[in-house]
Amino acid sequence: MPKARAPGLLGAERPPVPLKAWQRQMCDEWFETNAAFEARVLHRRIVMPDGMHDSPAIRAAAVFLRYGVACQPAACPECDGGAKLESKEDGGGGWKTLQWSCKSVGQKHPQLKMNSRGFLQQIPLNSWMPLLHFVNYLRPGRHYARIIEETQAVRGNIGEKTARNWRRIYQESLGKAPAPLDAIMIGGAKGGAVAMGETAAGARPSDGRSFQTKSISKSGGGTARATPQRNTKQLARRGALKKLPARTFYNAQKVVKGPFQLVDKKNAPTKTTNKGKKRAAKQTAKPAKKTIGRKKTPNNQALKKRPAANLKSDGRRLWLGILVGNKSKVHARASEEKMATYRLLPCAADAQENEPRGFEEIRDTAQSRARKGTMVVYDGWTSTDSAAQEMGYEHPPPVRHEGNARRDKDTGFHTNDAESENSKLKAWSRLRHGKLNIAPGDVDEHIYYINVGSGMGDALTGLAHSNDFVAKNKLLG
Repeated sequence: MPKARAPGLLGAERPPVPLKAWQRQMCDEWFETNAAFEARVLHRRIVMPDGMHDSPAIRAAAVFLRYGVACQPAACPECDGGAKLESKEDGGGGWKTLQWSCKSVGQKHPQLKMNSRGFLQQIPLNSWMPLLHFVNYLRPGRHYARIIEETQAVRGNIGEKTARNWRRIYQESLGKAPAPLDAIMIGGAKGGAVAMGETAAGARPSDGRSFQTKSISKSGGGTARATPQRNTKQLARRGALKKLPARTFYNAQKVVKGPFQLVDKKNAPTKTTNKGKKRAAKQTAKPAKKTIGRKKTPNNQALKKRPAANLKSDGRRLWLGILVGNKSKVHARASEEKMATYRLLPCAADAQENEPRGFEEIRDTAQSRARKGTMVVYDGWTSTDSAAQEMGYEHPPPVRHEGNARRDKDTGFHTNDAESENSKLKAWSRLRHGKLNIAPGDVDEHIYYINVGSGMGDALTGLAHSNDFVAKNKLLG
């Protein structure tokens, strides 16, 4: 006869614990997997204080109170006595809600609702546990449609409109959290080096482009390397390669020490190449072709299919800055010191001087994202160069990208870190939406995971700092 299997995580019998001990033991391991979430948060047997009825709502409230998202009143507003949490029937049908009441006389004094402050006012108390489940699915960055299906399978019929509203509230909250956590500005006067750049973040119907085609044209969006890849680890072992923040150079190169010299663009001689002649020849007007058959009417022209959006020329621009090192120390990706900051530049209609990548927008963006004294490394975009000089950032000569090269051959400076971070954000967006669709909320969510953390404790800490308070609550029970 086969031996019976040992009970798994959900089937293991554990002795009940008091509510206060259950709150004290709470950690990120409870939210790492769906099985752990159900075993630790949903189905762990808890001894409730004062005969309080156990429910998913009180468990979710205990989680929010533990991380300071919900607020516990210090005293009764009527008699300045203690406040306690109790269940109360909310209308008919057996629905119960939670409220704070006076420890001395109970409900004779005014009661305070659980969701009386912060963003939790927008969410009914009985939806707090589904919201926790939904946030726990959002953090790994899985496909959004799959997240909806899993949430509905576990928590019942959660409508798509409700889930969209929860995602909006969650992303807006994480967008407010980096400022009080000092996780939005990078660099500084202690030798921090920041690589900056912009990339196309996807075209939108508001930009006047057509989305009727099955796919978006990516012509011109790819970047091919002009030089073959080298094994940088082997070169570093042999001493032939030296790596500094945003800079790599070989022994064969001449490294110029001292202050950086900027290129004088005004007095620089202009060159005419064969490519420029060919490009000018293509831009010459061609004679109009004769139309054969039915003449085009305004109605026929309206039915003509518009071209697909081009990511490079018609997409919104995403500005990125990443802290790549400090003096001679290079920050690794796994290091918490390698912080990043983003800003989705506005459309042409909303941008200053109607230029999303113009001098005014780049200057204001860099000023609000990079501290004074930062050494910035960037490409040869004129607006970025002018903004860096006006704000007094220390910087080497711009990294020219002629021939799709990403490293300056003379100085060794490069913007590879910015290009790599942009690729990671786009891969995260495609994994979440199934296509490149970077919205401001997605940018806020992604940057929070990079600079603060992607654990459930980090997410709940961000939700707490998005309120006008960070509650310091006592354990229940």
